[in-house]
Amino acid sequence: MRKNHYLLIAAVFLVVFDILLYLVYSHSYEFILFKGTGYFIPLLLNVGFLMYIALRFGKWWMYILPSILAFVLGIYFVWIFILNSVVSWQHDSIRSPLGQERLTIAHRSATLGETTYYYEFYKSSFMGLIVKKLDGMDFEIMIRDSREKGDLEVLNVKSPTWVNETTVIFHTLHGDRTVVLE
Repeated sequence: MRKNHYLLIAAVFLVVFDILLYLVYSHSYEFILFKGTGYFIPLLLNVGFLMYIALRFGKWWMYILPSILAFVLGIYFVWIFILNSVVSWQHDSIRSPLGQERLTIAHRSATLGETTYYYEFYKSSFMGLIVKKLDGMDFEIMIRDSREKGDLEVLNVKSPTWVNETTVIFHTLHGDRTVVLE
């Protein structure tokens, strides 16, 4: 009876975790912890739990679903590994002057003769663990002679101008870019 009690607690925890993930993702938010891996870690938790259930009950047919999910998860892991090795995003955050807002900047660069810098912006909430992508704020900057400048150096993230707590102006190498945190 005691072992079934732990199984029930684990099942409730997993269902609550899945519902929480569903609610967060359905409202266009994302967990910053899962930003690079997407759904890999939540799927891994679900597959592991389903395997645990199959082991506890010892029925051969209970291994079918976790095995299929583990196979799909393996393919997904290889896809993430290949994608992250080709296109790897870095994430950095800056705070507003009063510290009420936090802007997370996803950035990467691609070089082929000239360097193109890509930027995406996210508004952080819930202690910086959950982020929401700011629609229409993405941009890219192409520089022909970058002399190996870093992504954040091109954006000039060290000295932005905060108009107010929700508007920031970056003085980039190609002019000013305004980002609104709403």
